[in-house]
Amino acid sequence: MKIISTRVRALILASLTGALVLGIAAPAFGHATVQMYGGSAKTDGYGAFWMRIGHGCEDAKGNPVAVNRVVVLVQGAFQSAKPQQIAGWTSSVKEIKNGGGYRVQWVATGDALRDDQFQDFGVSTKYPSTPGTYRVPAIQYCGAYKTAWIDKAADADHPSSSITVAAATSSSH
Repeated sequence: MKIISTRVRALILASLTGALVLGIAAPAFGHATVQMYGGSAKTDGYGAFWMRIGHGCEDAKGNPVAVNRVVVLVQGAFQSAKPQQIAGWTSSVKEIKNGGGYRVQWVATGDALRDDQFQDFGVSTKYPSTPGTYRVPAIQYCGAYKTAWIDKAADADHPSSSITVAAATSSSH
């Protein structure tokens, strides 16, 4: 029987502990999530966020289906919304009546987003005047199937993403 040295045992333990921590702390790649890429949202400020669609949908048998349309719902507190142009996709924005916000949509004109790929769908905006956390629901369509990331609870099966808007410290554009 071989005896493992203290140094090797410590290395193994550190590796297993690190893997466990990373497994717990890693983001859920199965969700539609807002990406800020180092940016921050400040009241009345201009900026951009990206909705990351991390996979396709599943059909009735659990088989992957490619994403061919994405809708991001931007709340009425946001003062504008402009979609990023993405090659192979057409985009549109529709203002929702009575201050309801904006419906930003991308539709694949070529190849759809396969299940083994991800895509970031960018929205340029003017952030709300009031600090707070704002939900940003998204719906991904995969032909006859869809996944709606709209649930309010963070621990739900399909939680919506959110953006935290902080108070601006000085006026800027």
